Amino acid sequence: MYRGDDLYFHLNRIEGLALGIRNGDFIPKINHFFLYGMGYGSPIFYSDIFLYPASLLRILGLSISNSYIIFLIGINFMTYLIAYYSFLFYKKVPFQAFLFAVLYGTASYRLSDLTERAAVGEVLALAFIPLAFVGVWSIFEGESDKFYLLSLGMAALILSHVLSAFIFSLFILVYLLFNIRHVIGEKTRTVAFFKAAGLTIVLCLGFLVPLAEQVAEQSFTFQTSQVAQLSQEVGSIGDYLNIAIRNSGFNNLGLLMIGLLIFLALNYSRFSKQARRLLIMTGLFLFVSTSFFPHRLLDHTVMNAIQFPWRLFSIVTFCVCWLFAENYSLIVKNEHGRKLLSYSAIAIALMLVFTHSLFVADTDRLVSRDQIEQLPSAFLGWGNEYIPSGTDFQEVIQAPKTIRNSKGITLENVTFDYGAIDLAYQIDEKDSKEAIVFPFIYYKGYQAKVNGKMMEVYNSPTFPGLSELRLSGKGTVHLAYYWTRLQLLSATISVGSWLLLVVWLLRQNKKKQKIVNEKDE
Repeated sequence: MYRGDDLYFHLNRIEGLALGIRNGDFIPKINHFFLYGMGYGSPIFYSDIFLYPASLLRILGLSISNSYIIFLIGINFMTYLIAYYSFLFYKKVPFQAFLFAVLYGTASYRLSDLTERAAVGEVLALAFIPLAFVGVWSIFEGESDKFYLLSLGMAALILSHVLSAFIFSLFILVYLLFNIRHVIGEKTRTVAFFKAAGLTIVLCLGFLVPLAEQVAEQSFTFQTSQVAQLSQEVGSIGDYLNIAIRNSGFNNLGLLMIGLLIFLALNYSRFSKQARRLLIMTGLFLFVSTSFFPHRLLDHTVMNAIQFPWRLFSIVTFCVCWLFAENYSLIVKNEHGRKLLSYSAIAIALMLVFTHSLFVADTDRLVSRDQIEQLPSAFLGWGNEYIPSGTDFQEVIQAPKTIRNSKGITLENVTFDYGAIDLAYQIDEKDSKEAIVFPFIYYKGYQAKVNGKMMEVYNSPTFPGLSELRLSGKGTVHLAYYWTRLQLLSATISVGSWLLLVVWLLRQNKKKQKIVNEKDE
């Protein structure tokens, strides 16, 4: 297997979710596989919802590597399926939908996400971009009562990869600016857009509220220490072209996408106004991803959350594939020429896929399955982004199961279980309070049951980032993570909203089918 940049982080996420399910923690907020059991709040910041298939395979007895491979096969299948039916919804031409699905599914940037980067979240997000796009198109160009398609697409993006959802939100903003006259002129479409936005928020409330609650409680590494700066990670046109020619690299736009973009630009005058706008937007996103754009102006703004300018290749790749599938028949008039053009594009796409592995730049990353199975639970991804600010990470992992307490307190019968610690304590001096620092990374929601009474746990001032409890007298302690009220409330609203939406969609489909049947009669 190829050991991509984020491979171990996502394998740890899958393993931790499986561990939680085995222990009856079916929707864990803390992944207790990380950090030798000290826990990592990745599920709060990076939704696990799409990892369940891989984790269930682990529970059924498959190895982590086999579970991951089958999981990726499933993602690929889902990507082709969503791409095909999204385009078919937009334009009822099966071959064009097929062409788009093949080009998009085999795109070099998506392939580099799968291999060099092992960016599972972004790969999942790429699967849902076509659905989100037809939602945008439905609101502003098609049937605005299909606004829920945008909600479904955006909700899936948020629950897959927040940064990809942010990037697609930028795309929507640019789309609105390019179509502002059309939007302002029709209030029903504007109302539909706000309906879609509201529905998206409600559907994702169970993820967004817990995230916001943690950020309001304390600061985290991703807020205080930038993992990357846009100006330092950007590449030139020459860099990207060189990577495309080598057909290898974590930011490989691909020769086919570059060639198709040039081909589309040369035939710009033949397209509809809508297609022209989309092509200009594609060029704009490509421009912003290069060193021609002054990224240093954005290094210390919210835009730096994107981290890498070439992440905009996700939009460029989607738009190029979409525009080519939609318009290639307008460019070449005769049937034979159209077939030659479309099948040639498919052939080149498949050739680039099959030759990709021949040009892997870093052969040291080719590792055996046995090596993959040895998961480093202390690997939290590049930047340790969801660790509380001020945590001495190296000191913490050197003693992962060490309870730190002051000299004035005696501990007995200490037992460690999944996500919990039980112990008996006694304070030597009467009426004094002593601190116990537990080996759990602190997140809002940790509580201790002291002599049967619940007590709040807090971020230790002595050992920042760990969970601390101050006690007096003597007794027993059971410390574990419990869902907060806001987590419970927001999850209830989101689950209820999903159920209501499904019921409503089924009823709408039933009504539509009834009308069709009546017409046939």
